[in-house]
Amino acid sequence: MKLSVSQLGWKDHIPNREAAKILMDNGIDQIDILPGKYSTASDALVDFLPLGITFAGAQSLLFGCTDNMFGTDQEVNSMTDRLENVFKLCSECRARKLTFGSPRNRKIGDMNPEVARKRAVQYFRRLGKLAEKYGRSEEHTSELQSHSFISYAVFCLKK
Repeated sequence: MKLSVSQLGWKDHIPNREAAKILMDNGIDQIDILPGKYSTASDALVDFLPLGITFAGAQSLLFGCTDNMFGTDQEVNSMTDRLENVFKLCSECRARKLTFGSPRNRKIGDMNPEVARKRAVQYFRRLGKLAEKYGRSEEHTSELQSHSFISYAVFCLKK
């Protein structure tokens, strides 16, 4: 079994190099990055690769984003643009498993749950096609029943 630790696991005041050393000292050589913390793949890689840490995946793909997948067309397009940048960064960093959880970005409000479910499935299919541009060869879309009946998806990027 291969263990990966989420970058959510340490506070912002702990420098990445220090966290990477602690992880390596404990036999952990993979992390799930927070793509919102980096503008380029080089920014993400610089603190980890020299110490032997690789990126297994990414979480909190929309950290800091206030757009809603059930919002206006402008919000949905803005979110999609942001996710395309995340797909690109993750592909360049070889982070292969991207988890779209983002509960704050998938609130249905007063929308009919069945309409919201259909819209979510359409949106995740759209994201799957978009991720394909950056090396996605496999998509695992799970329709999980949450309190708001909204799906989430895991995209596996492979080259």
